[in-house]
Amino acid sequence: MRYIQKGPEPESLTNFKGLKHKNWKPSYDVLPDEVIKDIINSLLYYQGGLCCYCQVEINQQTSRLVHFHSQQYFKKEELNYENLFLSCSTSEGMPPQYQHCAAHKDEAIIPKFMDDTRCNAYFKYNTLGEVVPINAYGLRTIKQIQLNMNKLSPSEKTVLNTIEVLNLNASKLKEQRKAIITELAKVLRKVKDKEKIKHAMTVYQKRDKNGRYPRFAGVVLSYLSSL
Repeated sequence: MRYIQKGPEPESLTNFKGLKHKNWKPSYDVLPDEVIKDIINSLLYYQGGLCCYCQVEINQQTSRLVHFHSQQYFKKEELNYENLFLSCSTSEGMPPQYQHCAAHKDEAIIPKFMDDTRCNAYFKYNTLGEVVPINAYGLRTIKQIQLNMNKLSPSEKTVLNTIEVLNLNASKLKEQRKAIITELAKVLRKVKDKEKIKHAMTVYQKRDKNGRYPRFAGVVLSYLSSL
């Protein structure tokens, strides 16, 4: 997960909400297709073409428009642009242990870490491809954390719960992250110059010509910043 800085909502969404009058109230269920399309395209840009949770690449076909705070419990936020994000959808329909992100979250309520500019200060990634809470004891793996749960602070437990609710350590995600980190580690063994590492970090902070960030950009940046 990484910080997502949004800009203004699409004009078509603003106009749709402006149609409200005493006998009719706009709702998400009657959003016109063209407005939904505008929202998706807008979020694809602000998220840099990455899932808001796991950071895999997404597009119009492989993404799912989701309410961070569910419509069931937060009806007043159903048309709030700040509550709308794009999650990956490729794990939908799979057995629960393989589902992740919005498919696994369902209606659960978790902190909106991607709204926090300090988002990267809560999560770190290890060479096993796991994502774990950054913690005061330097516990690096899920197994170490499970054996030392009593040492975690309440905020660190909250981060761990978020990881579990989203199932961000689903086997497929771990394998993909491990492959990237392993390859990156091989390259870095040959690099002695810290300036080159800093340059690599700037590459992963930038969008390409299509406005997309590299896949798992936050994973790579977290790993590089720990060197």
